[in-house]
Amino acid sequence: MLVELNLFSGRPNPTWRLTAEESSEFLKRFAQLRPTNTGRALENLGYRGLIVTGPAGTILGFDNVEISSGLVVARSLSVVYSAVHFLFV
Repeated sequence: MLVELNLFSGRPNPTWRLTAEESSEFLKRFAQLRPTNTGRALENLGYRGLIVTGPAGTILGFDNVEISSGLVVARSLSVVYSAVHFLFV
């Protein structure tokens, strides 16, 4: 899995790859989240969170996962998942 630090506007954002163990832990925690309609991701300049993409193009059926402001937003099906206790280490 590729993680992008959503930080810059007009410049490439820093990226790094998760190890197999980290990817497995991410998927385990992501699968435990429940849908919610509350909260809002950051849309300001500067730090806006993390964008995670899967090596096969999807993460459990979603195109990408954005982590921001205590939310995990899974894009493609327009479902928002709560992540108050979701820790990305």
